[in-house]
Amino acid sequence: MPYGRGKKIMKLANLKIDQKKSGFTQFLLTDVKPWYEYADGKRTDKQLGHSCEVALPKQQLDKITVHVAKLDLKIEPKMQRVDFHNLDISLYPDFRNPSEVGVKATADDVREVG
Repeated sequence: MPYGRGKKIMKLANLKIDQKKSGFTQFLLTDVKPWYEYADGKRTDKQLGHSCEVALPKQQLDKITVHVAKLDLKIEPKMQRVDFHNLDISLYPDFRNPSEVGVKATADDVREVG
């Protein structure tokens, strides 16, 4: 869609974050919960995988949730270093607070880092 003098508006959701360049390289697992599908704003009984809450040491321990699309997750929900397989990080607009963006993160699997 045109904007101004030949400029176009980019959809925020189409931006992908480079994990290494952005400092998303170390993760401390803080919690693991089932991740369910939602329909019409209500949770269904269909489990999609697990939600892994992690703290980011290189971002002053800010927390994000990574949705892992795996039902048989074999990791304990305790404070430990983890890594994600096929981590995909993107941004989305926070409609409740227009001056901020949210972080969406998904992965195929999570494993403990020894």
